[in-house]
Amino acid sequence: MDRHRWVVRLGVCATAAFVWLAIGCNDPATQGNNPPADGATATTTADERSAPTGGATGRRIRVGGWNIEWLGTPGSRSGPAKNVEQTADDIADYILASGVNVLTLQEIASNEGDDAWTNSTLTRAFQIINVRTGAKWTHKLAPATTGRNQQCGIAWDAAVVTPVGEMKPAASKGPQVDGATVWSRPPPGLMFSAGSGLTDFVVISIHMKSNFGGDFANVRGEEARRLARSAPLTFSDGDLLIIGDSNCAKHAEPGPQALIEAGWADLNDGDQPTFWQGSGALDRAFVPKNQPEFAERRFEVFRDAYLKQKSLNVREFKQRFSDHFMVITEVLVMRDDD
Repeated sequence: MDRHRWVVRLGVCATAAFVWLAIGCNDPATQGNNPPADGATATTTADERSAPTGGATGRRIRVGGWNIEWLGTPGSRSGPAKNVEQTADDIADYILASGVNVLTLQEIASNEGDDAWTNSTLTRAFQIINVRTGAKWTHKLAPATTGRNQQCGIAWDAAVVTPVGEMKPAASKGPQVDGATVWSRPPPGLMFSAGSGLTDFVVISIHMKSNFGGDFANVRGEEARRLARSAPLTFSDGDLLIIGDSNCAKHAEPGPQALIEAGWADLNDGDQPTFWQGSGALDRAFVPKNQPEFAERRFEVFRDAYLKQKSLNVREFKQRFSDHFMVITEVLVMRDDD
């Protein structure tokens, strides 16, 4: 009888221990501390990728460039996007999914008043992101040489980076080459700090001369040379990241080659397509060859993952978003070396 009771008690204890272990292993509070199983890949959300980590070194700041086809001027859009106005919800969703912390902007209309160089759709999009995530996004467009359409600009999450000084042209409008104006859209630049004593870097938004109406590769070559001469003098900093719509379909064109000769690396040297049709690698990022913050030379075209996630094809993306996909690189946060 005593032996029977002992066996029963042992069985009850074993059952209780099993239940306790099962609950503990499935407790969401402990799940995050477990490494992925063999063969599994650890993933992060957009919020996790963009979250600051207490100003520590070793984290990465994601910087993107995006030509948002005629944002604010839907009548100028082409093909299936003609007269289709992009929505703040779509723009917010794409930016948030990319995980970027800084974003250069091209082909944007300034439409929120004579003094405020901002775009109403972007303002609403960043409000959506800020409310949803607690981020602190804002944006600013560069004053145009003529009109208020096709502006370049820069947006940033102030919860991750801090602007240093004012946005200013990294190169000025120049003379005509082959019948086209050099830098008719002067490229704005803005310095950012990752935190006290940490990396600071300059982001320059480019929208170089297109081939609309002819072959203007030589114009883009002169734009690149002018930018390479002017930007280091304007910002007095070696950490100059140039990113956006280069309109250079090939790495071998005069534009990328001029920047390479001046000390930058073309991160899209493999000519990954960034346009919705064809093989045009129009959007590029150029980083200093000799700066450790950019030594990893990461580059991505934010296309396939987003299309798959949203069950979109490229035509639908063109219609609702843009004819360009965002390009992204990363800056490694280190102790400031300047």
